[in-house]
Amino acid sequence: MTLQINLKPEVEARLKAQAQARGVPVEAFIASVIEGKVNGPMAEEDSRLAAMREAMNDELFLADLAETMEDFRHVDCEQHH
Repeated sequence: MTLQINLKPEVEARLKAQAQARGVPVEAFIASVIEGKVNGPMAEEDSRLAAMREAMNDELFLADLAETMEDFRHVDCEQHH
């Protein structure tokens, strides 16, 4: 895939410097940065956040959560009295 993006001059300069420091063409460095972002830990975190958002719209899940929280409140009250 070929992309064209507009970068601030200071960002472009940093990308070029980092690519040069690694001894790779700037295009290859940018591709590796993007691939790392898409495939890295943040991609897993984004997936978990999406699942959490979905759960927050699931009425059955929310009802079960409310019931569980109420159970914990009762147990907590019993332990403190």
